[in-house]
Amino acid sequence: NLPKQNDFFTGRQVLLEKLKEKFNKVPNNTVVLYGSPGIGKSAIAYKYAEGLGNDYTVIIRIRFNAEITIYSDLRGIATKLSLDDMNELNTKEMAERIYSEIEKRHKKCFLIVENPEFYKNKIRQDNQETLLSYFPRNTKKKAKWKILVTTTDKTVWGNTPIIDVPKMSVEEAIELFKTIRGSEFVDSTQEKCLPDFLKQVDYLPIIILQTAS
Repeated sequence: NLPKQNDFFTGRQVLLEKLKEKFNKVPNNTVVLYGSPGIGKSAIAYKYAEGLGNDYTVIIRIRFNAEITIYSDLRGIATKLSLDDMNELNTKEMAERIYSEIEKRHKKCFLIVENPEFYKNKIRQDNQETLLSYFPRNTKKKAKWKILVTTTDKTVWGNTPIIDVPKMSVEEAIELFKTIRGSEFVDSTQEKCLPDFLKQVDYLPIIILQTAS
């Protein structure tokens, strides 16, 4: 249930390599991408997932932005799995049912969890189970899942590997702007003003996308 491929994705190769390195270290089954809103965490997560190729036979995401997005994503996955017995289940039970069914059908599974800070009042260190109960469980005998989390809050993840997502460099931001706008539509005057403009918008991909489109 990932969104369609982002044709405008540019740069961030260092972060993609860091993700690969972290996931390849045993027993790293969960990795966290941390950064400020709009910095491009989800785009990086999707791009990484696209590059997994045939390594994983199923890739899903759950957006924790709000209760409705959790429910919507779970219902969408359940529909694709042809699970009809979900009407009486709450979101946690739906997640468990979906994970169980996926594990029956697939050997290697990848999950993207977006913005779990929606539950920030429930996931302090003394009550972390509330959030983790939405995650599939890996054990030494059954480690089918790799989980990539995107978040603006890194205080609750304990020893989980965390990758800080920095701002785009000036060069990456310019490349992104030109990719979206089309280089042929960026004249010499715009080219000269681009660095100052991109600095004003703090090199945030979400704003560059809006202004360049």
